[in-house]
Amino acid sequence: TCVVSNSLGNSTSNGAIIQIAAPPVIIQQPTNLSVENNANATLSITASGVSLTYQWQKDGVDIPSSTTPSHIIPNVQSEDAGAYRCVVSNPHGSATSQTANLTVKIPPVISVHPIDDNVSANSNVTFSIIANGAGTLTYQWRKNGVNINGGTGISIIEHLAAYDSNKRKWLRDGDGRWCYINPQGVLYHRGKQHNFGSEYWTNPSLLFGPNYFMLNGIQATDEGAYSCVVSTEFGSTQSSAAVLTISAPPTFTIQPSSQSGSIGANITLNVGAAGKDVTYQWQKDSINIGGANNPTLLLTSVQASDSGIYRCVASNAQGSTTSSTATVTVMSPPTITTQPAGISTTKGNSVIFTVSAAGPGTLSYQWQKNNVNINNGTGVQIVEHISKYDSSRKKWLKDSQGNWCYIRSTGELYREGTRSNLGVAYWNNPKLLFNLNLLTLPRIQSSEAVIYRCIISNAGGSVTSQAATLTVNN
Repeated sequence: TCVVSNSLGNSTSNGAIIQIAAPPVIIQQPTNLSVENNANATLSITASGVSLTYQWQKDGVDIPSSTTPSHIIPNVQSEDAGAYRCVVSNPHGSATSQTANLTVKIPPVISVHPIDDNVSANSNVTFSIIANGAGTLTYQWRKNGVNINGGTGISIIEHLAAYDSNKRKWLRDGDGRWCYINPQGVLYHRGKQHNFGSEYWTNPSLLFGPNYFMLNGIQATDEGAYSCVVSTEFGSTQSSAAVLTISAPPTFTIQPSSQSGSIGANITLNVGAAGKDVTYQWQKDSINIGGANNPTLLLTSVQASDSGIYRCVASNAQGSTTSSTATVTVMSPPTITTQPAGISTTKGNSVIFTVSAAGPGTLSYQWQKNNVNINNGTGVQIVEHISKYDSSRKKWLKDSQGNWCYIRSTGELYREGTRSNLGVAYWNNPKLLFNLNLLTLPRIQSSEAVIYRCIISNAGGSVTSQAATLTVNN
């Protein structure tokens, strides 16, 4: 309208309507939404202009009958997630809104599950899974329901074509690590090689989408049921299990351990082996034990003859594997192999009584004088021949207490200031001394006859030597 005025008054014209021939203008954009499953979602837009019409789109495709400023989605499901926008039109043009993402808060959906596989030993196996869902997907592979340490798999998300050569095509995984594939289709990832095939070299985008879990050089212990748990901040979903069957010789998962026991006790040896249709055969000293065909070998009321080296052979149609060995020691009392002998000497001389024994475990010695324990009377043993210091007159030795001593060509042993005649056989072969326990009596003074003997013990019991008489002549 227009108002005209003078000194006598004013007058207002009739109104005139001006219509602007222009496309719509969007005043308020739709915003991102995140809603629970089965909830309702509403996306809205505000626009200005004449003769406005509306058309909502999902992922760039028109939604039938969604032609109002608000798009309402009742009872939202996972398939409703996506990118929404609205095209506002009039006779003079159109305007497209910004995109609003609708996120449905539900756990991931697995579209491709891992599948069973049956392979031979030392083969490589690849399991894969494809999952979709809102948020960031993470993967945890399991074997027989137990998480695999480091079992997050590999997800390839990008081909870095700008860095390719005729020998390598560069890729990036979901953790941002670079890796590459060669013309033979071998993927090199974190120091390991995974063979996918040459078609993946031709088109690396084939790697995109799945999460891969690889097992290289598999053995019988790898057999089992493999599954994957896919998680986001909205929950987790577990895949079905893929059964891996391996045609391979057994692999021991439990090795036998050495055992000891007293005569009459029971001793048990155990093994465990992974593999298909495994049979067992126990051996003693490399000879099969009749009827010993279980993972557990029970030796009842053991005797000294049960001591030995035991092992188990696990077999199936693909071959056999032998366990490590286990030593069974039956702790029977020692056996004296050389009794102490009587000695006749003169006053002031030194003498050595000797005894030798054999038996399982650690042997201990206690010498007695007239059937009474001698204080510190454990004797000593020669444990080493230090041959590099030998001469034509002396051969040097070391005893169990760390003392050096020597033997002369006449067979006389000199130790800690004492001299005792053992015989030339010990000069010829000093190692004969290693089996002896020596009781040294320095500078004998008493003229009375004395009886000496030795008690030898181990965990299985003890044995007493014969008595040896020391006769001292004036």
